Amino acid sequence: MGLEVRLRAPTNATGYSYDFMFYSFEYPEWVCTTFNDQYIALVTPAPTGSINGNISFDAQNNPVSVNIAFFDICPGCAGGVAEMEGTGFNDWNDAGATGWLQTQAPVEGGSEFNIRFAIWDTGDTAFDSTVILDNFKWIADGGSVAVGTLPVPR
Repeated sequence: MGLEVRLRAPTNATGYSYDFMFYSFEYPEWVCTTFNDQYIALVTPAPTGSINGNISFDAQNNPVSVNIAFFDICPGCAGGVAEMEGTGFNDWNDAGATGWLQTQAPVEGGSEFNIRFAIWDTGDTAFDSTVILDNFKWIADGGSVAVGTLPVPR
């Protein structure tokens, strides 16, 4: 599943950011296997610091999946399960999530670019994952912006 948007940056923009949370039923059974759904955000033209155009990944350059360093909302995980309440991902006690993350990337003011938000099953079609996108905003503080994804402070 994917959503592609074409944007024109404001002339004073130096970057943009958005928040997201990734949920998956592939935890814990399929951690470190070939059955890992993935989420990426592909930007065209690819900004400096992206991985083949992908701007959402952890410090080890892992795309978003149950194997990402930020996957810490689950039974027995440091983040607990409270952030999954009411989502359907905590109904069977066999799912997990990342918690809210924020990705940012640089942009040249006035330029046009595409972002393709994509999520897919890898290796199976039996266990689902989802991603929630929120809080897209332009960065126009005059400073330089580097591609990166970090947890949103709780």
